[in-house]
Amino acid sequence: MYIIWDLDGTLIDVRRGVHQSVDWVARKHGLAILSEQQRAQMIGISRIQEGFRVIYGLKDEDATVCAQEFREAYSRYYLYDAELYPRILDVLVFLKAQGIQQAIATNKSADHARKICNFFHIDKFFSHIVGSYSLQTTKKDQLGICLQRTGWIRGSDTIMIGDTKSDLEAAHDAGIPFIGVNYGYGFRDIKEFANSPEQIPNLVLYKINH
Repeated sequence: MYIIWDLDGTLIDVRRGVHQSVDWVARKHGLAILSEQQRAQMIGISRIQEGFRVIYGLKDEDATVCAQEFREAYSRYYLYDAELYPRILDVLVFLKAQGIQQAIATNKSADHARKICNFFHIDKFFSHIVGSYSLQTTKKDQLGICLQRTGWIRGSDTIMIGDTKSDLEAAHDAGIPFIGVNYGYGFRDIKEFANSPEQIPNLVLYKINH
């Protein structure tokens, strides 16, 4: 059995660092500092340049520049301003004890993803940590690369776990089952999804047995 995790909003809460990085870019370009509601919308969008385009109304080329500067500020100042979701470490330990192999597919840059997993000492749970290598890649791309690198069987033997619609769509396109979480940045109050990390093991075991 194999599990491919999303990272931000599923394993790690990065909202403080992301919000501060967005504010850093906004101040540099004289843009408005977002409200808490707008910040939540910004972080719920899977790609940061899309967030600048949608929330700030920027043209594509300006949104791309802001996204690049966001990554620079995030890497330099705010990468580790984050925290593991409560009990997520227990979930990773439990799944490993069940003999389930785990990996990560994230839109976070590959370098940032590896660094933050190392910082929180969870890198040891994952055979592969696949992140983006450009601003143009999507979650579908990252999941496809992860499946190629792991050689894991597509279908019911592999499960994707994530917190956004892009995670769900990527899993659907790859033909693998999906477990959603309501505590991240995308989904809210969906009955079949996990409201907290400790509910994930039971959902995984249910998927395995059905």
